[in-house]
Amino acid sequence: MPQFYSAPNPAAILLRPLQMLATGRLKRRTALIWSIVLFVTGMVLGGFCGLAFFLVIAAIAGLLICYDLLSKKIGVFKDVLVAILMTSLYPLAFTLTESMQTPRLNVLYIHPIWLFLSSLGYEMLKDVRDIKGDSQVNGRDLNHYKDKRFIIMSRVFIVAGSLVTLLPFMFGYCKQIYLVASIVAIILAIASTFHKPTVAIRYIYAEIFLITAGSMADLLVFGP
Repeated sequence: MPQFYSAPNPAAILLRPLQMLATGRLKRRTALIWSIVLFVTGMVLGGFCGLAFFLVIAAIAGLLICYDLLSKKIGVFKDVLVAILMTSLYPLAFTLTESMQTPRLNVLYIHPIWLFLSSLGYEMLKDVRDIKGDSQVNGRDLNHYKDKRFIIMSRVFIVAGSLVTLLPFMFGYCKQIYLVASIVAIILAIASTFHKPTVAIRYIYAEIFLITAGSMADLLVFGP
């Protein structure tokens, strides 16, 4: 029997009762066909945004395919791949914008470091949170996620990433509104280290939103 007709995994149904693939309400073959159609459509539409955008989006799509094929086999390196995919938003944005003579442009060279570290720490914590369900569904040994050093490193990445957000103000690229957002983001990052992963990732959500909103507000108030 082809793989896309295989019976649903009972553990998957128990852990993901609302997902159509897990419950068998949607055949894998149908999902595969629609995935290909949407992928091709997206690539064609991306071509209308210019060559640079198309090349970057093609590279990102390649990484996504690698993630889908290898994420269950490469262990902790999966978290690095996810962080790279998240940070790819910045080179993608560069292909759609025109350069301006403003110090604020330099922020776009600093924030990818912050987003990469924050995304890496977040993904590591998420793996720790999901270890019970993943081990039941995939039947793999995930004990490395239980290692205290793994959790410590995730928290180090999160705090280090938040500290990077101070650099745009220190270098004079941003003003006081951004500084306030950065300080609060650092407090949130540090606070997340005192909580279990389920709660800690909510602090990271708030931190990323705060830096993004603070950057925009600072730009609107003080100008480019």
